[in-house]
Amino acid sequence: MTNAAEGLAVEQYPDLNREFYSSDPVTYFRNRYYLLLLAASKADQLDQLLANGVSYEGITAQSELTEPTDEDERLHQAFLITEAEVLLHHASEALLRLYFAHEDLPECPWLEIARLTKFSEFKRRVAQLRDHSIPREHIGRIFLGSVPDQHDDERQLLIGAIERLLRIVARRTLEDAHLYNSSKHGLAVVSGPASLTITSDQTGASFDSSGPSISFLELSGDRTKWCRTTRWLPAQQSLWLTNLVITEMRALWEIARARYTEVEISGVDAIRPEALNELQASAAPVRRVSMPLKYYQQSEQG
Repeated sequence: MTNAAEGLAVEQYPDLNREFYSSDPVTYFRNRYYLLLLAASKADQLDQLLANGVSYEGITAQSELTEPTDEDERLHQAFLITEAEVLLHHASEALLRLYFAHEDLPECPWLEIARLTKFSEFKRRVAQLRDHSIPREHIGRIFLGSVPDQHDDERQLLIGAIERLLRIVARRTLEDAHLYNSSKHGLAVVSGPASLTITSDQTGASFDSSGPSISFLELSGDRTKWCRTTRWLPAQQSLWLTNLVITEMRALWEIARARYTEVEISGVDAIRPEALNELQASAAPVRRVSMPLKYYQQSEQG
């Protein structure tokens, strides 16, 4: 197999870096986030805007303004739940890939991202990020701009929050991979409210999960049966986590841009532990449940 890196001229790396960091993935995800917030909070105004008609480059759209029904509200909430999850997963995967591309300070991070084409290798690295400690010097260098002094309590606090976010993002990226694929490929999901109550036979104690959810079909863990899985995903929680992901993506991008193109930055934002505590407090007691589909009973072989 030909080694594409063999003989690659390193003199072109500075130009590649300048071109790469002239783009802005943060603005892309931030704009999608803002548009989803608009759809969630200003639905009536958007309906009126479309009723008046909108146009761009000769393409015009106009919808009829009608009295909203319960079915309209159900479909609107289904859209918000699904789109919030798709946006979160897309932004999370982008953040993780950017982190992997910058963690060892390569000469050309654009090449590092382009090299990570095997999804099995990406999953392996995400699982390692989830299950093992992350070098604090990596986090400090990539998200704060420098390796922090061990006695700098404030920066150590920020590093701890960033590491915690990376673990949350890594876990969700792996756990919700089937959900994301079902949403992205053919929109093979059913979104809406769902309820579940679990009671212990021994103690009689019970707890439940209810609220916005997405249901989809996936193979069981041993890949022998099809299951219908329901995942509880409050849109507010997905949006909150997306905002944290975008915040740290911006920190990584601005610091990398300064490092590789020698532009100046005035500073970057960093998440604090309180933001993650609020996220954890809003989590459902039961995040997901899977029930096998019905199968015909197989006859015994004589």
